[in-house]
Amino acid sequence: MRRQPKEMYYLSFIEMCQRFALWGIGNLLVIYAITNFEFADADASHLYGIFSGIVFILPLLGGYIADRTNYKWTVAVGSIAMALGCFLMAIGLLPLLYVALFFVAIGTSVFTPSIYTILGSLYHKREDLREGGFSIYYASVNIGVFLGTFVLGSLGHANHWALAFSIAGAVQLIGLVTFLKLIKGKAFAHMHQKQDKLAIEKANAPLRKPEKQRIIVICVLSFVSILFWIAYNQGWSSMSIFALNFTDRQVGSFDMPASWLLSLESYFFSF
Repeated sequence: MRRQPKEMYYLSFIEMCQRFALWGIGNLLVIYAITNFEFADADASHLYGIFSGIVFILPLLGGYIADRTNYKWTVAVGSIAMALGCFLMAIGLLPLLYVALFFVAIGTSVFTPSIYTILGSLYHKREDLREGGFSIYYASVNIGVFLGTFVLGSLGHANHWALAFSIAGAVQLIGLVTFLKLIKGKAFAHMHQKQDKLAIEKANAPLRKPEKQRIIVICVLSFVSILFWIAYNQGWSSMSIFALNFTDRQVGSFDMPASWLLSLESYFFSF
């Protein structure tokens, strides 16, 4: 029985660190804006909507950049940008909040498409293992989201937002260090440093009929996916407000953090 490449587990850990930082910030953004900066509910929701929209659309640009530069380099730069964003948020100044979210969004835009490409490269001539590997990888994504929301939300509930975002930045740096050590291995030696002129010309060649048909399918699935994610992300905007303001979270003398309720979705997806 063939086993999953060990590099996949390291990449899963790196992704888990990134999701811990990204959605530890993103999924708590509404609660943080309301409790720390006294945003109105609508303003906090708008801020989250703009941030999440940018985070989801920018990987198109990030993937284009990575394809023409270096997948390894873009993961490292993305990790640094995200860590910087976390540490800027830890300062706790409103003007820096917007700057921090910008760095997090930019970091995500180059990190996400690049690391998925690196993961896919592990399954060259191992197609029978690809589905299982990506399933394990996706579980690590949800574990990172769960831990980020649960742990950082607990600290924020205790009014330790600076510590929460500092931990998010530190976890992102742990992922970066792990990646820099991993990427030196032989498993990734075949990955391009920079596309040569012939490869770029081949990529820009006219599409054949089967390729056009596949693109049509991608467009249809993307449209359906957009509708799904619009509804899904209410969990971190309108549902965050509902959990914060309209839910009885008192268990005896214990005041349950609203983030614990929000973290349950990713928990059940993980297990």
